[in-house]
Amino acid sequence: MIRSGCLGDIYHVTFVNKWERSRSGIEYQPVSRWFLDSTQSGGGVLMDWGPYDFATLNDILHPDVIEVNSAWTAKPITEIDPLDTPFDVETHVGASMTYICDNHPVHVHYERASCAHGEEYVRAEIEGTIGSVRWTPFDSRQPVYRRYDMQGKIVEEQVETGPRSEFTIFENPLLQFYRKVRGLDSHANVNQQVLNNFHCITSLYNAARMSEKQTINLIQKGVII
Repeated sequence: MIRSGCLGDIYHVTFVNKWERSRSGIEYQPVSRWFLDSTQSGGGVLMDWGPYDFATLNDILHPDVIEVNSAWTAKPITEIDPLDTPFDVETHVGASMTYICDNHPVHVHYERASCAHGEEYVRAEIEGTIGSVRWTPFDSRQPVYRRYDMQGKIVEEQVETGPRSEFTIFENPLLQFYRKVRGLDSHANVNQQVLNNFHCITSLYNAARMSEKQTINLIQKGVII
């Protein structure tokens, strides 16, 4: 839809996955307490889900530069927080970013939570000057919607996506990795793509920790853009 031009000039993206209670090591896989210890996991919900989020955002928008204007992390408290194991990772993170795509700025609101006292909210939306598209991230069974203007009024229609994969988000990474190893066409992120996505994650942590803007100059095929 972006390539077709039916959205116009893209200027804003919302990418939010805020779950009320889905903490790795507590509600999800409670026996895997190592998720809660930063010395073993490297971080919390951003380290856990950020690779999926930035793989999606970067694959869709193809940025040359990403500016992390501000970021924050938090750990909402619950009455079942474990006391018998280290628990020092974030369970809620957010950022305001500017993706520079072919010298054109796209403002991105990003949020991810595995625990929040606010209402659960999951939404991905790309807004352009002549239309928008929204979908449910990481759920390929849900419909995709396009909104645009017709004679001064909003029109919303379901987008025809074609045949859906029989595989879910939990199965597709394994399938794509298998295809990559076998030398077949694959959407698997490897090599520099992985480093670019990981750089986004570390930059959010740095922006939150130092309260300073971070700039990521992405590298494509070994060349700094």
